[in-house]
Parts: sequence; structure tokens; C-alpha cells
Amino acid sequence: MKKIFLFLAIASTTMFVSCSDDDSAAAAATSITLTASSTTVTLGQSVNLTVADNLGADVTATSTFFNGTASITAAFTPTAPGTYTLTAKNGTLTSAAVVVTVNVAQNTIFANGTSYVTNKSIMTYLGSTMQGNNIFIANTYNEVGDPATYPNDVYVLFTARQTPGTTSLTLPTLRAYAFGAITAENVTVDAQVFVNSVEILAPEVTTDTTWTLTAISATDTAQSWAYNYGIKLANGSYVYGSYSGDFVFESDAEKGSKSADMKVVTVTPAELQANLRAVLAKNKR
Repeated sequence: MKKIFLFLAIASTTMFVSCSDDDSAAAAATSITLTASSTTVTLGQSVNLTVADNLGADVTATSTFFNGTASITAAFTPTAPGTYTLTAKNGTLTSAAVVVTVNVAQNTIFANGTSYVTNKSIMTYLGSTMQGNNIFIANTYNEVGDPATYPNDVYVLFTARQTPGTTSLTLPTLRAYAFGAITAENVTVDAQVFVNSVEILAPEVTTDTTWTLTAISATDTAQSWAYNYGIKLANGSYVYGSYSGDFVFESDAEKGSKSADMKVVTVTPAELQANLRAVLAKNKR
């Protein structure tokens, strides 16, 4: 009889240990899911990241987060517009990627962690080079008070190819304009930036400016365009901006002309510099 009781006791213990092992195995998570508070944000906003395992447990506190291969925090604040591919890891488990898109707020410039309004725009034609490139300034700004002041004011100097064999001015084409020399076609050449009435970038300082024209329409009675840009400052940081709306079309090569049907005016480098200085001097200081 004692042997029977001993056998039952051992069997019961074995069954208990076996069941406990099965429960432990069943409780092990096999996957994790990363969730972002939003997948489209405005530059300057944060994205809050959370992680849950397939058992329903919140494991955010013990997870690590990555933008590509770069480590980030659960409260992720992007520093530039674009798309970000985010993942999370918890132990040996890695989540599927979440893609977050970051945009600049329309008609603003983002500088020093703050968005500033720039809700008006001018496109100025400075003249054309012997190589057949038209030289323009894209200027976006805001106007405050009476008499008016212009605390936020951004100038991007760029070239655009003139259609060969034509005399009417060719509008800039929709494309991304990378930084380059003034003798090259379809490039940015220089920039100047004011925010809160302080010049944060002087002319002939930037070494990288991108300007992307996404829409443009110009007639004698109405002009509109849309573009975004990124400008490198002297300290190596960038400002980013976006504009969409009407613009005033002016020419410093054809003095006083504001017609959409402007004529090509070939200028010398000295005349081009003089026209550029005239625009920067007269506009909104």
C-alpha cells in the first residue's frame, strides 16, 4: 500500500511539473507589433511609439526603437521632412516596419525648431546667361502691419533652361533643383533667409540648397505655384519651407514688367549681379 501511495505522489508531482513547463512555454511571446500615434505628421511634431506582443502585453518600456539603423526614443521627433522607416526590437523579436511621413506645414519656414509664416510670394526674373539659362529668384515672405514689415523672408536664386530658339521667357519646369554653379541649368545657386526680422543666412554662404517646384501656372492675369525647399545654414543645420499659392511675377531684366509673356533678356555677369543686388536691396527690409 505504501508503494502505491508513493507512486501516486511521484506521478502527481511529475504531472504538476510537466503542466507548469507547458504553461511557461505557452506564455512565451512569438511576435511584437509596433504602433505609431500617427503615420503623417508636420515637421516639429512628435510621433509616440508603442509596442505590444502577440499575447496582448504592452512591452514598450522594454523595447528599443530604430529609424533605419539609428537608435531613437519612443517619443520620436523628426528633424527634417521626408519618410522614416521605424522598427522596434524586444529581446530576439523584431517588429514589422512602420513608415512615417513628415511634411513642412504649408506656407511656413521651419527654423530653430519653430514654424514661421511665409504666405506671400514673388518670382523675379533677373536675366538670361549666354549659355541659355534663365536666372530667377523665388521669394516667399509674410507681411505684417501698416506700414508693412516683413519679418520672415526667404530668397532662393535658381537657374532654369530657356527653350532654344524662342524669345518669350520659358517658365521653370517642374523638377527638383539641386545646388550648383550659375552656369549650369536647372540648379539652385544661392539663398538668403530672415526669420523674426533676423538674418540667419546671408547671401553667398550656403553650400547646399534644394528647391523642388511641384506646380506652376502663369498668365497675364493670374500666377500660382507650389514648391518646397531645404537650405543649409552656415552652422551646418538646415531650414525647410513650403509654399503654395499665388505669386507676383516681376522682371529686373525688363524693368517694371509684370507680364507672364516676358521676353528673354541676355545679361552679362555684372548686370546679373546688379539686378540681384537691386532685388535684395528693394525688397522688404
